[in-house]
Amino acid sequence: MSVSKQGLFPTSVVGSLPRPRWLIDAIQRHERKELSEGELKESYDDAVKLAIREQELTGVDELSDGEQRRFSFLAFVAERLPSFKLIPVKELMNRDAEKFVGEMNLPIDIISNPVIVEKVRRSRPLAVDEVKFALKHTSKKVKAPIIGPYTLLINSWNKSKSGHVYRSPDEAF
Repeated sequence: MSVSKQGLFPTSVVGSLPRPRWLIDAIQRHERKELSEGELKESYDDAVKLAIREQELTGVDELSDGEQRRFSFLAFVAERLPSFKLIPVKELMNRDAEKFVGEMNLPIDIISNPVIVEKVRRSRPLAVDEVKFALKHTSKKVKAPIIGPYTLLINSWNKSKSGHVYRSPDEAF
């Protein structure tokens, strides 16, 4: 049995890496119109380079961009597929659920969820740009985390919003 250059068990990061405080500050400044689109992009680029460097320094074999540019794993898909729309969670809940979540003091007014609103289709690549950028900054293998179809389905099919497109979640995928 031969062992690859990466070793018997190649390592990779699963999930997002924490965003640096300065990136969070840049995002907030951009939302307040205090930072230009170009300056925000530069901040994201720097955060990705840092995430790559940290993975290299810790000996990770297959790197990712740390999902630094993504607001959430689910929203990422909705932002790239025309078949989905981000809808505030509050609009998707019934009164009992809204009361329950309200008692838990969760920010349902600002959290959105992707919902299937038309036949699922792809109009552009999902993460090619992320991979290309990462490959420019490392000589290691790069991966792009993509949500699985089942997880996407159970989080995005909503009877009142998706039912006109697919009668049931089973029809969607």
